[in-house]
Amino acid sequence: MVYKFKILLLGLIFAVAAPYAVAQNEEAYTVKSYTVKLEGNDTAALRSKAISIATRGAFDKLLRKITPRETWDTHQYIVEIVDFDLIVEKFSIVSEQTTPSYELILDISYNPDMVRDLLTKENVAYTEKKAGDILIFPLLEMSNSLVLWEEENLWRDALIAQINNGHFSQYKLPDGLVGERQFLTAEMANFGAGDILRQMGINYNADTTVVLHARLDNSYLGRVLEVETQWYGDDDMASDMITLDYPDGSDFVDVLNVAAQKALVNLAEKSQGREMVQVNRPARLFLRYTPSGPSDLERLKAVVADLSITKEVILRVLNLKDSVFQVDYYGEQQQMKTQLSEAGLTVEPTNMSMVWQVRFKDDPLQGPVNYGFGGETTAPNLGM
Repeated sequence: MVYKFKILLLGLIFAVAAPYAVAQNEEAYTVKSYTVKLEGNDTAALRSKAISIATRGAFDKLLRKITPRETWDTHQYIVEIVDFDLIVEKFSIVSEQTTPSYELILDISYNPDMVRDLLTKENVAYTEKKAGDILIFPLLEMSNSLVLWEEENLWRDALIAQINNGHFSQYKLPDGLVGERQFLTAEMANFGAGDILRQMGINYNADTTVVLHARLDNSYLGRVLEVETQWYGDDDMASDMITLDYPDGSDFVDVLNVAAQKALVNLAEKSQGREMVQVNRPARLFLRYTPSGPSDLERLKAVVADLSITKEVILRVLNLKDSVFQVDYYGEQQQMKTQLSEAGLTVEPTNMSMVWQVRFKDDPLQGPVNYGFGGETTAPNLGM
């Protein structure tokens, strides 16, 4: 059953959930099957404590899913400043058991608007697209021979171990059926049979197919293990290489395990980066506004400055017929348009994509919208 309530951490008391509407991409902001195990006999108290732990722990897990690795050192601070009574959109209890110890498993959804606003204010980039499945072909090259489908493939074993032990549920490896072995040989994977690799990805409902080609090499610095990543999908990316030292006396399996972990993290970062919203790079637009008096200008500036994605508001043109504000903001234009509307403004486009005409919805004296840059109005300086 699903509870769509706020969580009050002082006890298991529920109230109607936060006033933000659930966005269409809610799945990207949902953490499934988060598990908490506790010891004790008071089931009600344990349940309350487990929910509190889960909402914080799952939120940290969500941040790791949607933000780049280089921002993870900010997560502890972000978790500390969050009001979990508001940001939890809903949760459902997947299972609950009391013996031999207490265990609670929850699916928790966080409010997308509030998460976006929080990350924007903290200048943390994020992705709103749920990571798609990636089909991996583990190609191992040793002594001038290629290993792909063979039962003894240490590279495949290392990748499977890392997938099972880490947070890499979006990765798949092919089953190695007879038809697949006939369809794609190790040599074909090595030379880049893109059409075949893409088709096999489609067969596994994967968004992207990659060949992870591990091989030993001798450089001027000594023996190394190289892992080359070849991407095949709707938007093929350039190949890249990971290199690890393989000194004499090292265990080959240990080196492969380290390489597998690094290669899978690299896949996650590269695939995530394609959909990243770089909130630390503000966009700019101009708002044209016809005020009734100076107080209207102050009102508009205050309303726009108070939006969660606004960085700065500057009055560029002062004119009682047509004043212009420069607005620097984080995120997408549609997000800014939505927030302006929710703040009580009517937004109309002009013949310039960076310029919008605005008026307050509760002001009947604004009159019709003029889309031109004519008359006595001074055109805004659009320089960055």
